[in-house]
Amino acid sequence: MLYELDKIELKAIDEKEGNGWAYQRRPVRIRPATDVREQDAHAYAVIAPEEVEVRPSAQYLQGLLEAARERGLPEDYIAALAARCAVLAR
Repeated sequence: MLYELDKIELKAIDEKEGNGWAYQRRPVRIRPATDVREQDAHAYAVIAPEEVEVRPSAQYLQGLLEAARERGLPEDYIAALAARCAVLAR
């Protein structure tokens, strides 16, 4: 999903994501599926990845699925996400 945020909202996400110590906000160019034009956006990348994979919690995975459904993402995407979540939950 792509969201338009003002400076206050972006600052709140920076704080939530630990921008500067856990994650680094980086500029990216994206092309939404519904548009032919590229747009500027931000993504967060982990600063110091763990050597061993840290699996997401069941609660986090459930939140991903709920958000995908709430936002009306395509059913094939939701099915693929659900399958991936099931694998990660093991």
